[in-house]
Amino acid sequence: MADTGCFIHEPHGYEHHLDEPLDEQALRARLPGRYRLQATQSLVHNACVADTFDGQLWRGNYQLLVAPGVAFILCSDRTPETVAIDWRLPVLVAQTSESLQAIMQADPLRALLARDEVTVTEQRFVMRDREAKIVARLAVFAIKRADRQQTCVRIEPVRGYVKAANKLRSALMTGTPSSRDVDPSVSLLVRLGCEPPSYQPKATVPMLGEEPARDVALRLCETQLALARANEQGICDDLDSEFLHDYRVALRRTRSVISLFRGVFSPAVTLQLSRDLAALMSPTGRLRDLDVYLIERQRYFALLPAHLHPALTVLFDDFARERRQSQRRVARWLRSAAYNTRVVSLAAQFDSETLSAPAPSSGFDNDRSALPVASLARRMIRRRYRKICRLAGKIGAHTPDAQVHALRIQCKKLRYLLEFFTPLFPRRLIKTQIQALKKLQTILGNFNDLSVQQEAMRTYLEQQAAKGALNPSVADAVGALRLVLNGLQQQERQKVV
Repeated sequence: MADTGCFIHEPHGYEHHLDEPLDEQALRARLPGRYRLQATQSLVHNACVADTFDGQLWRGNYQLLVAPGVAFILCSDRTPETVAIDWRLPVLVAQTSESLQAIMQADPLRALLARDEVTVTEQRFVMRDREAKIVARLAVFAIKRADRQQTCVRIEPVRGYVKAANKLRSALMTGTPSSRDVDPSVSLLVRLGCEPPSYQPKATVPMLGEEPARDVALRLCETQLALARANEQGICDDLDSEFLHDYRVALRRTRSVISLFRGVFSPAVTLQLSRDLAALMSPTGRLRDLDVYLIERQRYFALLPAHLHPALTVLFDDFARERRQSQRRVARWLRSAAYNTRVVSLAAQFDSETLSAPAPSSGFDNDRSALPVASLARRMIRRRYRKICRLAGKIGAHTPDAQVHALRIQCKKLRYLLEFFTPLFPRRLIKTQIQALKKLQTILGNFNDLSVQQEAMRTYLEQQAAKGALNPSVADAVGALRLVLNGLQQQERQKVV
């Protein structure tokens, strides 16, 4: 029996992981004569490994196994936490248990989807002494996928009988090389042979630095457009709010390549590509706004006293109703011939192989097209950094929101450049710079979001009033929410200054 973990002494007992089935008969034989094991439960569950489409649980080193009526939550090398459930996959996070929502720390519109299939055998035992008193409890979870198996064991001492639990622990360890620890970063799913999600929202384009800038720009655009297209079906199926988010981010990054690689493409091509990409994004903007409002629903409610909650519910019911309509419009757009023609045409223009040697008149060759990309990268990063410094120097306590927003956009563009050109610079240096930018972007983003949200609430009141459907209690609740949001925005402004 090969040992793949070490015991952890916690208040709730001892935990152990084995990469082979637990030999129950051998374990009984190893126990001292004064003790005996009694089986109290034995269940077999046909389960699915559940995760978001982009592997949020995987990246957080959590594993979620879902079977009819029960879910098993695993964190690192701990034994599973068993949770009774009344839902099936796919499911929105908001429809799952509170314990799972706490682990996920995800927005309620994220969805859990089925991935690999596994079999979970759940066995429970009690250990009794000669007087038939229960002195320890043993839980065994055998998780099997294809020809691989992992066994998770938890020993729970009964108060006053710690020595008995240690006897059970010793019996379990007999014959196992327990001195060999497993890398805690290697999850149970990896040991079962599961593959991480193939979807990568920020795919890196390899580059050495000597490539012509035009070739790298085309590959970046090609990669980002393909990433956007990978989210189309998920948007149409309305499975997870993050499909639309990632779709828009990928298109936004593509537009950034076009604008940031100044002089690589002709002005006419730059303008046309920017317009084409904007035309793809435009129909999806309102749906994303509504997603954000609905994601923030619980936070909004927490900002206002309870007596305003019924009126606030009316607001969010209206948002939910509008979102359903908007989602259907976006799905029709993504399935339309007009959309397909436009996006296929863009993909052809970004095809780095087809355009490996374009004619000079194509517009894909310009003054800086042949420059080594490393040289151009340094110029672009320096230029963007200087622009940020100039804008930041003008920010004060009374700076208009639009100027703060402009600073946020420039920070985002600098971050895109650092992410695009990560292969050209020392990884640690780039990582440090990106982390610093993320912190600044979070502050600027919070400030901008609060500004946009206040404007959205104002627009909602005006639209309801224009239709003659404005409920006075709803107007009071929305007005109160706008005041609170304005106060929070002023706090964020102080952080910016």
